[in-house]
Amino acid sequence: MASEEIVRANSLDDHAVCLADAARRRGISTEVVFGTSWPLSRPKRPWLRLSLSAQVFYFRLGRLLRAAQDGGLGRPLNGPAHILTRNKQRTKEVLARAGFPVPPGRMFKIGALDQALLYAAEYSGELCVKPNRGGKGDLVFPRLRDADSILEACLAVAGGYEEVLLEASVPGEVWRYFYVHPNIVGVKYGRPANVIGDGKTALAGLIELKDAERERRCALGHFPIPSGPALTAMLGARDCRWNRWCRRVVVFSSIRFQTASWARTASPARKDCIPVMRSGSSPPAARSRAFSLPASTR
Repeated sequence: MASEEIVRANSLDDHAVCLADAARRRGISTEVVFGTSWPLSRPKRPWLRLSLSAQVFYFRLGRLLRAAQDGGLGRPLNGPAHILTRNKQRTKEVLARAGFPVPPGRMFKIGALDQALLYAAEYSGELCVKPNRGGKGDLVFPRLRDADSILEACLAVAGGYEEVLLEASVPGEVWRYFYVHPNIVGVKYGRPANVIGDGKTALAGLIELKDAERERRCALGHFPIPSGPALTAMLGARDCRWNRWCRRVVVFSSIRFQTASWARTASPARKDCIPVMRSGSSPPAARSRAFSLPASTR
């Protein structure tokens, strides 16, 4: 079985698929193993195991672990920094102290949602509501202003997380830089799910056409546009309906949309299945700044 088929059969994430293929082409031994990582106790998940000379590493969902003494899953390669970055509010505080701009906001326990709503009422601009310890865009509600929408978003986050973060909703493009000391080695350009109206096809039909196009493209990380109450509510707020035709671009910038175009890397794993940067898009210049974590977070 080919490398790509093996990793997909074992449900590795897209990053691990690319890493496994790149490692294979460089002669690095890989295999899929199942285990539970420190310090969490949860059902065993698939991890990519990489053997480099006398060192063994494990990779899953952006996390790189050193092997433990018994050869199993060990601790994150970046140490406590991984725990820090799981907490959005603490991460912002560290970045702010280092001089990086961060959106203003506050974190609230789900038992203090009344305080969160009071904060929102006193805030003058649009807010983004999200879990403080979430990931992958899960339950992220941008561009909120009215009280009902903010309350609904807070309750949705409270249904799955213990902390909710309210911060300024910042418009603009999303660029992510992958830094491996001492260089930036990759760039990711994220775009919300979208369709382009033709003046005759209803919105539901445009979504079906877009999903079919994405399936033919065979691009890792390009998923179908999900339907559901959240999408319906967001479309309603923009005066769009499923059965109404469109003549303009409709951008779905609401929850659970993980659609993105990726920048080319030095050696893409598969040119036919790796999304590349769209023409006309160029990343903003990366700011080169070195800083170290405070002793309390090391």
